[in-house]
Amino acid sequence: MIADGLVKKDIIRGVHESIARRIFRMTEPSRMPQEITFTGGMAKGMVAVLKRLFKREPNIPQEPQIAESLGGSHCWKGSW
Repeated sequence: MIADGLVKKDIIRGVHESIARRIFRMTEPSRMPQEITFTGGMAKGMVAVLKRLFKREPNIPQEPQIAESLGGSHCWKGSW
C-alpha cells in the first residue's frame, strides 16, 4: 500500500474503519446498552469511527490496553 503511494495515516485510518464496521455489524443496535466501552490497544485510534457508527460517545479508558490486560489476568486467575 505504501508502494502504491498511500500515506501511513490513511492506511491506519482504513484499518480502524474496517475493524469498527465489523464490530458494529456484530451488534444489534436495538439491544445495545446506552453506554458502550471499548478496550484494547486500538481503542483510542477508533474513537471517531465508533462515535460515528454507534451514534454515541464510547467510553475509552485512559490506558485501554492495560484495562484489557487486567481483564484477561482476572479471567486467567479464575476470579471472573
